Amino acid sequence: MEENKVTFEKKWLDRAIPPRFDINYWLLKKVGLEGFRVLCVLGGALFTVIIYEVVVPYFNA
Repeated sequence: MEENKVTFEKKWLDRAIPPRFDINYWLLKKVGLEGFRVLCVLGGALFTVIIYEVVVPYFNA
């Protein structure tokens, strides 16, 4: 059976912030694709809550 090899192409944002690619790649290897997806969804939800609870009220005051 052939061994599958996964390659990644660094996009402009990954080249601009090199640790970002390394952290994402490390997380992907540790938790797998589905776990990485769950972490991204939870991170996005947390970011949204922080924006609406902290930043928006600050500008509406």
